[in-house]
Amino acid sequence: MKNSGLLHKVVFGLLTATILGSVSILVLFYEASDRFEIASLNQVTSAQLDLLSAMLAEKPSAELPISGNNLFYQLSDPDCPPLPAEFSRLGPGLHHDIIVGANHYHVAVRDTPQGRIILAVDINSVEKLEDITVTLFVAGIATIMFLSMVTAAYIARRAINPVSRLARQVHDLDPTERNIRISDGYEGYEVGLIAHSFDRYCERLDGYVAREQAFAATASHELRTPLAVMTTSLDVLLDNPGLPEMARAAAQRMHRATGQMSDLISTLLFLAREAENKDTSTTIEGTNFSDLLDSIADDHKALVNSDAVKLTTDLHQGVILPASEVHLRIIVNNLLRNAQAHTRKGTIDIHLREKYLRISDTGEGIAPEIITLIFQRNFSHRNNSGLGFGFGLYICKQLCDHYNWDIEVNSKLGLGTQVQITF
Repeated sequence: MKNSGLLHKVVFGLLTATILGSVSILVLFYEASDRFEIASLNQVTSAQLDLLSAMLAEKPSAELPISGNNLFYQLSDPDCPPLPAEFSRLGPGLHHDIIVGANHYHVAVRDTPQGRIILAVDINSVEKLEDITVTLFVAGIATIMFLSMVTAAYIARRAINPVSRLARQVHDLDPTERNIRISDGYEGYEVGLIAHSFDRYCERLDGYVAREQAFAATASHELRTPLAVMTTSLDVLLDNPGLPEMARAAAQRMHRATGQMSDLISTLLFLAREAENKDTSTTIEGTNFSDLLDSIADDHKALVNSDAVKLTTDLHQGVILPASEVHLRIIVNNLLRNAQAHTRKGTIDIHLREKYLRISDTGEGIAPEIITLIFQRNFSHRNNSGLGFGFGLYICKQLCDHYNWDIEVNSKLGLGTQVQITF
Protein backbone atom coordinates (compact mmCIF):
# COMPACT_ATOMS: atom_id res chain seq x y z
CA MET A 1 0.00 0.00 0.00
CA LYS A 2 1.48 3.31 -1.03
CA ASN A 3 0.44 5.91 1.53
CA SER A 4 2.25 8.66 -0.39
CA GLY A 5 0.18 8.17 -3.54
CA LEU A 6 -2.53 10.65 -2.53
CA LEU A 7 0.09 13.13 -1.29
CA HIS A 8 1.93 13.00 -4.61
CA LYS A 9 -1.31 13.51 -6.52
CA VAL A 10 -2.27 16.54 -4.44
CA VAL A 11 1.19 18.10 -4.71
CA PHE A 12 1.32 17.40 -8.43
CA GLY A 13 -2.10 18.97 -8.90
CA LEU A 14 -1.20 22.10 -6.95
CA LEU A 15 2.14 22.41 -8.72
CA THR A 16 0.53 21.97 -12.12
CA ALA A 17 -2.04 24.65 -11.32
CA THR A 18 0.75 26.97 -10.13
CA ILE A 19 2.81 26.40 -13.27
CA LEU A 20 -0.15 26.95 -15.58
CA GLY A 21 -1.15 30.08 -13.67
CA SER A 22 2.41 31.43 -13.69
CA VAL A 23 2.91 30.76 -17.39
CA SER A 24 -0.43 32.42 -18.15
CA ILE A 25 0.55 35.49 -16.11
CA LEU A 26 3.95 35.60 -17.84
CA VAL A 27 2.37 35.44 -21.30
CA LEU A 28 -0.20 38.10 -20.41
CA PHE A 29 2.48 40.33 -18.89
CA TYR A 30 4.72 40.00 -21.93
CA GLU A 31 1.85 40.66 -24.32
CA ALA A 32 0.60 43.67 -22.34
CA SER A 33 4.12 45.05 -21.96
CA ASP A 34 4.81 44.67 -25.67
CA ARG A 35 1.57 46.36 -26.65
CA PHE A 36 2.16 49.21 -24.19
CA GLU A 37 5.69 49.66 -25.56
CA ILE A 38 4.48 49.77 -29.17
CA ALA A 39 1.64 52.19 -28.34
CA SER A 40 4.03 54.53 -26.50
CA LEU A 41 6.61 54.43 -29.30
CA ASN A 42 3.89 55.02 -31.89
CA GLN A 43 2.74 58.10 -30.02
CA VAL A 44 6.25 59.52 -29.53
CA THR A 45 7.40 58.75 -33.08
CA SER A 46 4.23 60.18 -34.66
CA ALA A 47 4.58 63.36 -32.64
CA GLN A 48 8.22 63.79 -33.69
CA LEU A 49 7.37 63.08 -37.32
CA ASP A 50 4.53 65.64 -37.19
CA LEU A 51 6.99 68.23 -35.90
CA LEU A 52 9.60 67.45 -38.55
CA SER A 53 7.00 67.42 -41.32
CA ALA A 54 5.69 70.83 -40.24
CA MET A 55 9.20 72.29 -40.14
CA LEU A 56 9.97 71.01 -43.64
CA ALA A 57 6.70 72.35 -44.97
CA GLU A 58 7.50 75.76 -43.55
CA LYS A 59 11.16 75.76 -44.57
CA PRO A 60 12.52 72.90 -46.68
CA SER A 61 16.09 73.78 -45.78
CA ALA A 62 15.43 74.06 -42.05
CA GLU A 63 17.85 72.50 -39.56
CA LEU A 64 15.99 69.51 -38.13
CA PRO A 65 16.37 68.57 -34.43
CA ILE A 66 17.40 64.90 -34.80
CA SER A 67 18.69 63.67 -31.44
CA GLY A 68 20.88 60.77 -30.37
CA ASN A 69 21.06 57.76 -32.68
CA ASN A 70 17.75 58.54 -34.36
CA LEU A 71 17.75 58.62 -38.16
CA PHE A 72 15.78 60.85 -40.55
CA TYR A 73 15.46 60.49 -44.31
CA GLN A 74 13.87 62.90 -46.81
CA LEU A 75 14.01 60.95 -50.04
CA SER A 76 13.44 64.07 -52.20
CA ASP A 77 16.53 65.74 -50.71
CA PRO A 78 19.56 65.31 -53.00
CA ASP A 79 21.78 65.23 -49.89
CA CYS A 80 19.75 62.43 -48.30
CA PRO A 81 22.05 59.66 -46.99
CA PRO A 82 21.70 56.16 -48.45
CA LEU A 83 18.50 54.46 -47.27
CA PRO A 84 19.06 51.03 -45.64
CA ALA A 85 17.41 48.18 -47.49
CA GLU A 86 15.41 47.31 -44.34
CA PHE A 87 13.76 50.77 -44.51
CA SER A 88 13.26 50.88 -48.27
CA ARG A 89 10.88 47.91 -48.10
CA LEU A 90 8.58 49.63 -45.64
CA GLY A 91 5.32 51.26 -46.68
CA PRO A 92 3.66 54.29 -45.10
CA GLY A 93 2.80 53.78 -41.43
CA LEU A 94 4.46 52.79 -38.18
CA HIS A 95 6.78 49.76 -37.93
CA HIS A 96 8.15 48.27 -34.74
CA ASP A 97 11.52 46.66 -34.07
CA ILE A 98 13.17 46.99 -37.46
CA ILE A 99 16.72 45.67 -37.11
CA VAL A 100 19.56 47.27 -39.01
CA GLY A 101 22.87 45.73 -38.13
CA ALA A 102 23.01 45.57 -34.36
CA ASN A 103 20.49 48.36 -33.81
CA HIS A 104 16.74 48.22 -33.24
CA TYR A 105 14.49 50.98 -34.57
CA HIS A 106 10.88 52.04 -34.39
CA VAL A 107 10.21 53.45 -37.86
CA ALA A 108 7.57 55.90 -39.11
CA VAL A 109 7.07 56.28 -42.88
CA ARG A 110 4.93 59.09 -44.31
CA ASP A 111 4.30 60.48 -47.78
CA THR A 112 4.13 64.31 -47.83
CA PRO A 113 3.85 66.95 -50.61
CA GLN A 114 7.62 67.34 -50.27
CA GLY A 115 8.10 63.59 -50.83
CA ARG A 116 8.45 60.54 -48.56
CA ILE A 117 10.04 61.10 -45.20
CA ILE A 118 11.21 58.38 -42.79
CA LEU A 119 11.97 58.73 -39.07
CA ALA A 120 13.78 55.83 -37.35
CA VAL A 121 13.85 56.11 -33.55
CA ASP A 122 16.62 54.17 -31.83
CA ILE A 123 15.00 51.75 -29.31
CA ASN A 124 18.07 49.76 -28.24
CA SER A 125 17.79 51.06 -24.69
CA VAL A 126 14.07 50.26 -24.66
CA GLU A 127 14.70 46.69 -25.86
CA LYS A 128 17.43 46.17 -23.25
CA LEU A 129 15.12 47.47 -20.55
CA GLU A 130 12.40 45.15 -21.83
CA ASP A 131 14.79 42.17 -21.74
CA ILE A 132 15.84 43.02 -18.18
CA THR A 133 12.20 43.39 -17.13
CA VAL A 134 11.20 40.06 -18.69
CA THR A 135 14.22 38.33 -17.13
CA LEU A 136 13.38 39.69 -13.69
CA PHE A 137 9.75 38.73 -14.14
CA VAL A 138 10.67 35.18 -15.21
CA ALA A 139 13.01 34.90 -12.22
CA GLY A 140 10.21 36.11 -9.98
CA ILE A 141 7.79 33.60 -11.49
CA ALA A 142 10.35 30.81 -11.01
CA THR A 143 10.82 31.85 -7.38
CA ILE A 144 7.07 31.91 -6.87
CA MET A 145 6.78 28.46 -8.46
CA PHE A 146 9.48 27.05 -6.19
CA LEU A 147 7.94 28.58 -3.08
CA SER A 148 4.53 27.37 -4.21
CA MET A 149 5.86 23.85 -4.66
CA VAL A 150 7.40 23.83 -1.18
CA THR A 151 4.28 25.36 0.35
CA ALA A 152 2.00 22.97 -1.53
CA ALA A 153 4.03 19.98 -0.38
CA TYR A 154 3.93 21.18 3.22
CA ILE A 155 0.20 21.94 3.19
CA ALA A 156 -0.64 18.73 1.34
CA ARG A 157 1.43 16.66 3.74
CA ARG A 158 -0.31 18.27 6.70
CA ALA A 159 -3.69 17.67 5.08
CA ILE A 160 -3.03 14.12 3.86
CA ASN A 161 -1.11 12.86 6.89
CA PRO A 162 -4.28 12.02 8.88
CA VAL A 163 -5.65 10.10 5.89
CA SER A 164 -2.42 8.13 5.52
CA ARG A 165 -2.28 7.45 9.25
CA LEU A 166 -5.88 6.24 9.25
CA ALA A 167 -5.22 4.00 6.25
CA ARG A 168 -2.20 2.45 7.99
CA GLN A 169 -4.19 1.86 11.16
CA VAL A 170 -7.02 0.14 9.30
CA HIS A 171 -4.55 -1.92 7.25
CA ASP A 172 -2.69 -3.10 10.37
CA LEU A 173 -5.80 -4.13 12.31
CA ASP A 174 -5.95 -7.72 13.52
CA PRO A 175 -9.41 -9.08 12.56
CA THR A 176 -9.30 -11.49 15.51
CA GLU A 177 -9.08 -8.69 18.09
CA ARG A 178 -12.21 -7.13 19.55
CA ASN A 179 -13.08 -3.74 21.08
CA ILE A 180 -10.71 -1.85 18.78
CA ARG A 181 -11.37 1.89 18.38
CA ILE A 182 -9.32 4.22 16.19
CA SER A 183 -11.10 7.60 16.31
CA ASP A 184 -8.89 8.98 19.12
CA GLY A 185 -6.44 11.50 17.70
CA TYR A 186 -8.58 12.52 14.72
CA GLU A 187 -10.64 15.24 16.39
CA GLY A 188 -10.65 18.38 14.26
CA TYR A 189 -9.68 16.52 11.09
CA GLU A 190 -12.03 15.86 8.18
CA VAL A 191 -11.23 12.14 8.39
CA GLY A 192 -12.50 12.14 11.97
CA LEU A 193 -15.99 11.42 10.61
CA ILE A 194 -14.64 8.37 8.78
CA ALA A 195 -12.82 7.19 11.91
CA HIS A 196 -15.96 7.58 14.04
CA SER A 197 -18.03 5.73 11.43
CA PHE A 198 -15.45 2.94 11.40
CA ASP A 199 -15.60 2.74 15.20
CA ARG A 200 -19.39 2.45 15.10
CA TYR A 201 -19.08 -0.31 12.52
CA CYS A 202 -16.52 -2.15 14.70
CA GLU A 203 -18.81 -1.75 17.70
CA ARG A 204 -21.71 -3.37 15.84
CA LEU A 205 -19.38 -6.07 14.53
CA ASP A 206 -18.16 -6.79 18.07
CA GLY A 207 -21.77 -7.20 19.11
CA TYR A 208 -22.43 -9.65 16.29
CA VAL A 209 -19.34 -11.69 17.19
CA ALA A 210 -20.21 -11.71 20.89
CA ARG A 211 -23.74 -12.89 20.16
CA GLU A 212 -22.45 -15.56 17.77
CA GLN A 213 -19.95 -16.85 20.31
CA ALA A 214 -22.58 -16.86 23.05
CA PHE A 215 -24.97 -18.74 20.80
CA ALA A 216 -22.28 -21.26 19.84
CA ALA A 217 -21.40 -21.89 23.49
CA THR A 218 -25.04 -22.24 24.50
CA ALA A 219 -25.91 -24.45 21.55
CA SER A 220 -22.86 -26.61 22.21
CA HIS A 221 -23.87 -27.11 25.83
CA GLU A 222 -27.49 -27.83 24.98
CA LEU A 223 -26.52 -30.34 22.29
CA ARG A 224 -23.79 -32.06 24.27
CA THR A 225 -26.10 -32.86 27.17
CA PRO A 226 -28.53 -35.09 25.21
CA LEU A 227 -25.62 -36.60 23.28
CA ALA A 228 -23.91 -37.52 26.55
CA VAL A 229 -27.14 -39.13 27.75
CA MET A 230 -27.45 -41.07 24.49
CA THR A 231 -23.81 -42.19 24.61
CA THR A 232 -24.11 -43.35 28.21
CA SER A 233 -27.32 -45.21 27.46
CA LEU A 234 -25.76 -46.90 24.44
CA ASP A 235 -22.72 -47.90 26.51
CA VAL A 236 -25.02 -49.57 29.04
CA LEU A 237 -26.97 -51.22 26.26
CA LEU A 238 -23.84 -52.56 24.56
CA ASP A 239 -22.57 -53.97 27.87
CA ASN A 240 -25.62 -56.23 28.01
CA PRO A 241 -24.41 -59.69 26.90
CA GLY A 242 -27.96 -60.75 26.11
CA LEU A 243 -28.44 -58.06 23.44
CA PRO A 244 -29.39 -59.65 20.09
CA GLU A 245 -26.76 -59.27 17.35
CA MET A 246 -29.05 -57.25 15.09
CA ALA A 247 -29.81 -54.82 17.90
CA ARG A 248 -26.13 -54.73 18.90
CA ALA A 249 -25.12 -53.78 15.33
CA ALA A 250 -27.71 -51.00 15.32
CA ALA A 251 -26.57 -49.78 18.74
CA GLN A 252 -22.95 -49.74 17.59
CA ARG A 253 -23.88 -47.62 14.56
CA MET A 254 -25.78 -45.25 16.84
CA HIS A 255 -22.78 -45.10 19.18
CA ARG A 256 -20.47 -44.18 16.30
CA ALA A 257 -22.96 -41.59 15.05
CA THR A 258 -23.23 -39.92 18.44
CA GLY A 259 -19.44 -39.87 18.71
CA GLN A 260 -19.17 -38.24 15.29
CA MET A 261 -21.86 -35.74 16.22
CA SER A 262 -20.00 -34.87 19.41
CA ASP A 263 -16.79 -34.36 17.45
CA LEU A 264 -18.63 -32.18 14.94
CA ILE A 265 -20.12 -30.00 17.67
CA SER A 266 -16.68 -29.57 19.27
CA THR A 267 -15.21 -28.62 15.91
CA LEU A 268 -17.95 -26.10 15.12
CA LEU A 269 -17.49 -24.52 18.53
CA PHE A 270 -13.74 -24.42 17.95
CA LEU A 271 -14.18 -22.66 14.59
CA ALA A 272 -16.68 -20.22 16.09
CA ARG A 273 -14.09 -19.30 18.72
CA GLU A 274 -11.11 -19.31 16.38
CA ALA A 275 -9.90 -15.93 17.69
CA GLU A 276 -9.52 -17.45 21.16
CA ASN A 277 -7.85 -20.59 19.80
CA LYS A 278 -5.53 -19.05 17.19
CA ASP A 279 -2.41 -20.34 18.99
CA THR A 280 -3.71 -23.90 19.49
CA SER A 281 -1.59 -25.33 16.69
CA THR A 282 1.58 -24.31 18.51
CA THR A 283 0.61 -25.65 21.97
CA ILE A 284 -1.37 -28.85 21.29
CA GLU A 285 0.25 -32.23 21.82
CA GLY A 286 1.13 -34.18 18.68
CA THR A 287 -1.27 -36.81 17.32
CA ASN A 288 -0.08 -40.06 15.77
CA PHE A 289 -1.85 -39.59 12.46
CA SER A 290 -0.68 -42.93 11.07
CA ASP A 291 -2.43 -44.90 13.82
CA LEU A 292 -5.51 -42.69 13.75
CA LEU A 293 -5.83 -42.97 9.97
CA ASP A 294 -5.44 -46.74 10.12
CA SER A 295 -8.27 -46.94 12.67
CA ILE A 296 -10.55 -44.65 10.63
CA ALA A 297 -9.83 -46.64 7.47
CA ASP A 298 -10.82 -49.88 9.23
CA ASP A 299 -14.13 -48.33 10.28
CA HIS A 300 -14.87 -47.19 6.72
CA LYS A 301 -13.90 -50.53 5.21
CA ALA A 302 -16.83 -52.04 7.07
CA LEU A 303 -19.13 -49.49 5.42
CA VAL A 304 -17.82 -49.97 1.87
CA ASN A 305 -19.50 -52.46 -0.48
CA SER A 306 -16.54 -54.80 -0.95
CA ASP A 307 -18.02 -56.36 -4.08
CA ALA A 308 -18.01 -53.09 -6.02
CA VAL A 309 -15.64 -50.73 -4.18
CA LYS A 310 -12.34 -51.53 -2.53
CA LEU A 311 -10.70 -49.24 0.04
CA THR A 312 -6.90 -49.51 0.13
CA THR A 313 -4.32 -47.87 2.39
CA ASP A 314 -0.66 -47.05 1.95
CA LEU A 315 0.35 -45.43 5.23
CA HIS A 316 3.78 -44.19 6.24
CA GLN A 317 4.19 -45.09 9.89
CA GLY A 318 5.09 -42.66 12.65
CA VAL A 319 3.57 -39.50 11.12
CA ILE A 320 2.99 -37.13 14.06
CA LEU A 321 0.96 -33.96 13.45
CA PRO A 322 0.59 -31.00 15.85
CA ALA A 323 -3.19 -31.09 15.55
CA SER A 324 -6.21 -32.19 17.53
CA GLU A 325 -7.25 -35.83 17.07
CA VAL A 326 -10.86 -34.68 16.85
CA HIS A 327 -10.04 -32.28 14.01
CA LEU A 328 -8.06 -34.90 12.11
CA ARG A 329 -10.90 -37.38 12.47
CA ILE A 330 -13.41 -34.78 11.20
CA ILE A 331 -11.27 -34.04 8.12
CA VAL A 332 -10.64 -37.68 7.18
CA ASN A 333 -14.23 -38.82 7.83
CA ASN A 334 -15.63 -36.03 5.65
CA LEU A 335 -13.26 -36.78 2.78
CA LEU A 336 -13.87 -40.54 2.97
CA ARG A 337 -17.64 -40.12 3.17
CA ASN A 338 -17.58 -37.96 0.04
CA ALA A 339 -15.38 -40.49 -1.76
CA GLN A 340 -17.67 -43.38 -0.78
CA ALA A 341 -20.82 -41.48 -1.74
CA HIS A 342 -19.54 -40.72 -5.25
CA THR A 343 -17.78 -44.02 -6.01
CA ARG A 344 -20.10 -46.83 -7.12
CA LYS A 345 -17.34 -49.11 -8.26
CA GLY A 346 -13.57 -49.14 -8.34
CA THR A 347 -11.20 -48.11 -5.57
CA ILE A 348 -10.68 -45.55 -2.84
CA ASP A 349 -6.98 -45.19 -2.09
CA ILE A 350 -5.51 -43.56 1.02
CA HIS A 351 -1.84 -42.52 0.85
CA LEU A 352 -0.07 -40.99 3.85
CA ARG A 353 3.43 -39.59 3.82
CA GLU A 354 5.29 -37.30 6.19
CA LYS A 355 4.32 -34.18 4.23
CA TYR A 356 0.92 -35.01 2.77
CA LEU A 357 -2.28 -37.06 2.87
CA ARG A 358 -3.82 -38.05 -0.47
CA ILE A 359 -7.26 -39.66 -0.90
CA SER A 360 -8.11 -40.78 -4.45
CA ASP A 361 -11.20 -42.43 -5.85
CA THR A 362 -12.45 -43.69 -9.22
CA GLY A 363 -15.87 -42.15 -8.80
CA GLU A 364 -17.91 -39.87 -11.00
CA GLY A 365 -15.68 -36.81 -10.53
CA ILE A 366 -16.52 -33.14 -10.06
CA ALA A 367 -17.53 -30.72 -12.81
CA PRO A 368 -14.86 -28.05 -13.54
CA GLU A 369 -17.33 -25.20 -13.04
CA ILE A 370 -17.99 -26.14 -9.40
CA ILE A 371 -14.62 -27.51 -8.28
CA THR A 372 -13.54 -24.05 -7.09
CA LEU A 373 -16.79 -23.62 -5.13
CA ILE A 374 -16.95 -26.82 -3.10
CA PHE A 375 -15.14 -25.33 -0.08
CA GLN A 376 -17.41 -22.31 0.21
CA ARG A 377 -19.61 -22.02 3.27
CA ASN A 378 -23.02 -21.78 1.62
CA PHE A 379 -22.26 -23.96 -1.40
CA SER A 380 -24.52 -26.94 -1.98
CA HIS A 381 -24.69 -29.06 -5.10
CA ARG A 382 -26.36 -32.31 -6.06
CA ASN A 383 -25.92 -34.35 -9.21
CA ASN A 384 -28.50 -36.36 -11.10
CA SER A 385 -28.16 -39.19 -8.58
CA GLY A 386 -29.06 -36.92 -5.69
CA LEU A 387 -25.52 -36.93 -4.29
CA GLY A 388 -23.67 -33.72 -3.59
CA PHE A 389 -21.24 -31.67 -1.54
CA GLY A 390 -22.18 -29.62 1.46
CA PHE A 391 -21.03 -28.23 4.78
CA GLY A 392 -18.47 -30.97 5.47
CA LEU A 393 -15.96 -29.76 2.90
CA TYR A 394 -16.25 -26.22 4.22
CA ILE A 395 -15.32 -27.50 7.70
CA CYS A 396 -12.34 -29.38 6.22
CA LYS A 397 -11.10 -26.21 4.54
CA GLN A 398 -11.48 -24.13 7.71
CA LEU A 399 -9.55 -26.66 9.78
CA CYS A 400 -6.78 -26.87 7.17
CA ASP A 401 -6.54 -23.08 7.10
CA HIS A 402 -6.30 -23.01 10.89
CA TYR A 403 -3.30 -25.35 10.83
CA ASN A 404 -1.80 -23.62 7.76
CA TRP A 405 -2.22 -26.72 5.60
CA ASP A 406 -2.91 -26.61 1.87
CA ILE A 407 -5.86 -28.63 0.57
CA GLU A 408 -6.08 -29.20 -3.18
CA VAL A 409 -8.69 -31.00 -5.28
CA ASN A 410 -8.10 -32.40 -8.77
CA SER A 411 -10.94 -34.12 -10.57
CA LYS A 412 -12.10 -35.29 -13.99
CA LEU A 413 -15.69 -36.16 -14.77
CA GLY A 414 -16.14 -39.91 -15.13
CA LEU A 415 -12.59 -40.69 -13.97
CA GLY A 416 -12.52 -39.76 -10.31
CA THR A 417 -11.24 -37.25 -7.78
CA GLN A 418 -8.02 -36.73 -5.85
CA VAL A 419 -7.81 -34.65 -2.68
CA GLN A 420 -4.40 -33.84 -1.23
CA ILE A 421 -3.64 -32.11 2.06
CA THR A 422 -0.07 -30.85 2.36
CA PHE A 423 1.12 -30.38 5.94
